[in-house]
Amino acid sequence: MAKYGVEGQTPAGTNLTIIMITGGATVRPKWYDFMIGSDATPADVATEFSIARVTDAGTGGTALTEAPIDSLTVAATGAAVQGTFSAEPTYSTRLMNIALNQRATFRWVSAPGGELITAATAANGLSCRSIASGGTPNVNMTIFWEE
Repeated sequence: MAKYGVEGQTPAGTNLTIIMITGGATVRPKWYDFMIGSDATPADVATEFSIARVTDAGTGGTALTEAPIDSLTVAATGAAVQGTFSAEPTYSTRLMNIALNQRATFRWVSAPGGELITAATAANGLSCRSIASGGTPNVNMTIFWEE
């Protein structure tokens, strides 16, 4: 299986998508590692993040260029997009909740076999969004996945 990475940034807020990765009928991206932090001027701003399944990719956002971890790997089939969306994605099952102070950085690495996996359906995927925030600091996220 090929492995990829992508990084993006967008302001936090209430119910704003940070990064979303969608698969398709033949590809099911598996998140195995991600990091969340902020490059904004240090402040005491609390933000709550949700990692959840997406059943409709929404519209808008900014397409990101996935980087293969091995330079001989072909381009990713999964698509990565960062906020700001004109119509937010449709969320279903929440898989993880992360409460984080802006001064902190959070990293999650899956246990073997514990990767977060997308459904094998077009426009379905996984996403991180800020579901509540005491401000609008810039949020940076890096995600690694395999497909």
